[in-house]
Amino acid sequence: VAGGRFREDLFYRLAVFPIRVPPLRERPEDVLALAAHFLAQHAGGAHGAPPALAPDAAALLQAYAWPGNVRELENEIQRALALAEPGDPVPAACFSERITSVVEPVESAARDGETLRETLGRIEALLIRRALDSLGGRRAATARRLGITREGLYK
Repeated sequence: VAGGRFREDLFYRLAVFPIRVPPLRERPEDVLALAAHFLAQHAGGAHGAPPALAPDAAALLQAYAWPGNVRELENEIQRALALAEPGDPVPAACFSERITSVVEPVESAARDGETLRETLGRIEALLIRRALDSLGGRRAATARRLGITREGLYK
């Protein structure tokens, strides 16, 4: 409204009772319920019950941060349904590399003789570098996305 891109009278007409819907990353308990909904919605008219998620796929969906919010989840479910075998539970392998690549560094992170602190430090550095790259090196935006302060990012 202040920038002149939205009509003030329309804003006040719509803002009678504002409702804040938190992003999906703040409500991971909703991910599986939404995934089940999208599985049923996009199952393509199959008779009987919609396909289920394999346990590894369910764990993967809950571990992901969902920067694209609910729309990204719906797109991933549609992709997985297109790749999954009919009648079988949808496996984690049917999701895009953007989703599955989260698990690979963690699975391969443990090294013999390395302490937990060292392992977590390596994983943290990897995630910070990835966030910095995706945001074009913008440190303040990266810190916000990661939920840390800029000073914490520098450390």
